[in-house]
Amino acid sequence: MKKLFSLLTVLVLIGLSILPCHAAAVTKDAPGSEDIGVYIHVNYMPASGMIGASIEEGKYTVETLDGIEITVTPQTVVEGLTLVVYSVPAIDTDAYKWFEDSGKDFGNKRYYYDIYFADGAGNRIDGGICEVALTLPEGYGVPKTAHLGKDGELTAITNSLDGGRVKFSMSENGYYILAETISTPDSPQTGDSSAIWLWLILMLVSLIGSTTITVNTKRRK
Repeated sequence: MKKLFSLLTVLVLIGLSILPCHAAAVTKDAPGSEDIGVYIHVNYMPASGMIGASIEEGKYTVETLDGIEITVTPQTVVEGLTLVVYSVPAIDTDAYKWFEDSGKDFGNKRYYYDIYFADGAGNRIDGGICEVALTLPEGYGVPKTAHLGKDGELTAITNSLDGGRVKFSMSENGYYILAETISTPDSPQTGDSSAIWLWLILMLVSLIGSTTITVNTKRRK
């Protein structure tokens, strides 16, 4: 009897150890299996030196390392996009030289920017027409703005001043330049015009005197 009980106990233990093995072998195509959806949300993180911003109250705002605040307001908001601004530094030698060569005749105190929208995977996405506003450095002269094409062609953009900010329209992702208008010196004065009336009066008096002398001389003769 004890042997029979021991045999039954062993069989039960063996059966319990086999069941998990069969359960682990069940695949998604097996009868009774279910597909489980897995969703992954990715937040794009700009690379070092680039500044990203999410939309708040209908606009994106970033502040560059040199203290310039850039606000981008899209006409039509596209959900899920990140604004990325890269203020090209001199240490980025290749990019900086390309900007510098393309804009060398555009003005003084130039600032170079790569401004674009990116989705969650970091792909550049068209954000439509946007208004861009940049705070000007203290003492900055009359500002000029331009779009720099990938082919190096510079296209001036009309801008307006609003207090200490310059505003312009951005129609596409890409490269933009802010520059100070080169001032031209005033033409040098070639003479003193303050006493011009005095000289005219003296000339008139001399002319009258000469005429009077001539007439008197003729009468005497």
